[in-house]
Amino acid sequence: MVLSNKEISNLKIKKMTYKGFISVDLNEVSDEKRKKFYDELAKYGWFKLSLTTCWKASSNGWDTESAFRDKIKKQIQGASSVAGIPWRSVEYGFQTGSYPVEVK
Repeated sequence: MVLSNKEISNLKIKKMTYKGFISVDLNEVSDEKRKKFYDELAKYGWFKLSLTTCWKASSNGWDTESAFRDKIKKQIQGASSVAGIPWRSVEYGFQTGSYPVEVK
């Protein structure tokens, strides 16, 4: 079966959306810099969880999981830079996958 260009353009492509979970510790950082860091993560689409240093976000649906992981690293580095936090003061861990982040 061969599809016409019109049929191809009408196809609905199911996008894969990945979920991200990060935990970030900002060591020896002022409250002002911490707030700037948090504000920057929020601009990237991260949502602060009730757990002290944890955040969650979803990919845009067009990222591969590998690209989403790279984006997470760049966003943490970007937030650190905007907040004026030295990279040596940032410790983080993250997890990605297709299942929603659950917090109890």
